[in-house]
Amino acid sequence: MFKTASRHIETVVIPHISFQQPPIMTIMPGFVTSVAKPVSLPRKRRALPAVWMRAGTSKGLYLHRKDLPTDQNDWASVITRVMGSYDCDPKQLNGIGGATSTTSKVAVVSPSKRQGADVDYTFIQVPIGSAKLDMTGNCGNIASGVGPFAVDEGMVDVLPGQTQVSIYDTHGGERH
Repeated sequence: MFKTASRHIETVVIPHISFQQPPIMTIMPGFVTSVAKPVSLPRKRRALPAVWMRAGTSKGLYLHRKDLPTDQNDWASVITRVMGSYDCDPKQLNGIGGATSTTSKVAVVSPSKRQGADVDYTFIQVPIGSAKLDMTGNCGNIASGVGPFAVDEGMVDVLPGQTQVSIYDTHGGERH
């Protein structure tokens, strides 16, 4: 039986601030002032159910495939905002990424329609300081959290005793 420590994230909100004019900074002894007035742009809040979980020596964001855009090419607009890489910030201050390669990982999981697999898993590395996604690799640490995530999220039936979860890796076409 797996016990997982996870944090469910209910809502991801990223504020957008624009300036009416370029900010003009005036520096006087002991003061820094700006004549530009910030204006909040209207933005609709969106909820993204997610789990932030340590798996092995990595931490990652675990998402349901159904909660992301249908086209994988549109995932970057959502995932880079959540992780804090959408603005190419190398510190990922506006997101939950930890500005290291071991804390900027995402697992996208869905029930599988494939014979012999319970869930499909797609690994995503979110590059630090870049507004794109790297979907070419894999991470055994994050993969080790897919089974517990699938169990906790009700994607597989749990039987008394041990429950085995068969995972299909969408990158390599392997079952784990």
